[in-house]
Amino acid sequence: MTDFSNKMVNVIKSDNIYYFFDDYEYFINLQDGDVIYARLADGHEVNIKQAGWNAVFDFIKTIRPIKPDIIRAFIKALPDDVVIKDIECQGKLKIADVLRRLKEPRYRFDYQDKKLSAPPYHRGMPTFDDLIMEVINGGL
Repeated sequence: MTDFSNKMVNVIKSDNIYYFFDDYEYFINLQDGDVIYARLADGHEVNIKQAGWNAVFDFIKTIRPIKPDIIRAFIKALPDDVVIKDIECQGKLKIADVLRRLKEPRYRFDYQDKKLSAPPYHRGMPTFDDLIMEVINGGL
C-alpha cells in the first residue's frame, strides 16, 4: 500500500491555472485530513505539455498485457514537438520505439493486436442471437 499521509506535489502555474502531472493514484485516494505539500515548480507552456505527455506514457508503461490500440492512439495523438523521456527516435514516434522503451518484443504486440481483430470464438455452442437469426430465416 502507498502511504497517503503526507505527499509532496510539484505544481506548475501558468496563467493563474495550476497543473500537476504525477502520482494520480494519490489524488484518487485522497481522504479528508490528508496533508498535501505543494512546491511551485518553474515552467512554461512547453514544460507543461512535456510533463503531461510523459505522465500519460508513464501510465501506459504500467498496462499489462500491452494494449496495441492504446499505444497506437498515444502515438497518433502525440504532438510533434513533445519528446517522451527515455525514448530515442528520429522523426515521428513509431511502435518499435515505444516497444523498445517498454522492453517488449514485437511478437507480443502483434499477438495482442491479432486478439483485438479476431472474431469472438464460440466453443461449438451457438449464441442466442445466432439462434434467433436462424428462426427468423426459417431454419428451425
